[in-house]
Amino acid sequence: MFFQASVFLEPFVGFLNHPVNFTLPSLMFGTELSEELPTLCAIPGFDYMHVYNNWKCPRVMGNIASFGHCDMLDPSIWEICHVTHFCRTVNDTSLLAPYRQFIQGMTSAFLIGTLQGYSDSLKYVTTESLMPLKMLVVKSDLNCTSPTFLKP
Repeated sequence: MFFQASVFLEPFVGFLNHPVNFTLPSLMFGTELSEELPTLCAIPGFDYMHVYNNWKCPRVMGNIASFGHCDMLDPSIWEICHVTHFCRTVNDTSLLAPYRQFIQGMTSAFLIGTLQGYSDSLKYVTTESLMPLKMLVVKSDLNCTSPTFLKP
């Protein structure tokens, strides 16, 4: 196997219609604004929850409140999304730096925990009270105790 872990940032998967048949640690997350009208930048049923539901463990999933699909992007690309309303974005630009740092920290904690064996770092992606931003959903199955397919 070439990959040892995966991270899905606001995934869209139209081809995943049954559980995967391999085990690979995976972090997947979405944002609240990405699934709100008038523009859907993540389509319910083909999003982070869909990936989580079809992924074997170990797996971690989260939905971050008050942010959108483009909010993780570099400022110039974010501006295009924001001005054109291509995807819903946060209006308060002072929140963008903390949000981007949170994504980087969450991704690092997951990869350090899964790839380097520092399992204590996984608490930062599985324990909502340790997360500096509001989460709408946090789910995890790190010990492979849940059924492979979960309903939202």
